[in-house]
Amino acid sequence: MRLLGRLSLMIAALNLLTGCSYYRQYKFDQKLKQAKQTESMLTAAGFVTVTAASDQQKNLVASLPPLQLHHYPSRKGMIYWYSDPYSCKCVMRGDQAAYTRYQQILIQKEMVDEAQQAALMNEEAAQENQMMMLNSFSPFMFP
Repeated sequence: MRLLGRLSLMIAALNLLTGCSYYRQYKFDQKLKQAKQTESMLTAAGFVTVTAASDQQKNLVASLPPLQLHHYPSRKGMIYWYSDPYSCKCVMRGDQAAYTRYQQILIQKEMVDEAQQAALMNEEAAQENQMMMLNSFSPFMFP
């Protein structure tokens, strides 16, 4: 009986560790997806990718706040940067004009996302309406 209890405890611990591992992988995959999507929009807006070539540069990229847009002033105006230590292991850099284009792309993406959400809700409502009509026709044939 004690052996069965120990075996059950070991199986439970193994399941817990496996679940944690899957969750960590899921979170990492979400970060990769976010990074690739943001980098695509930044590139379309005119940001330039600065790839870390040396180990020192890679360590610097890894030490920067990841997946966030930051800025600093320069003589030529505001400079914007985005660090990705997960996917490209790079920093993306853009000027004020690129940042403005990026903001416009974000607004367009938000409008498209909202339109897609509205279309999905309309489709679901139409399907529900059709089900109600079929149920009123014959509740025995369309439960």
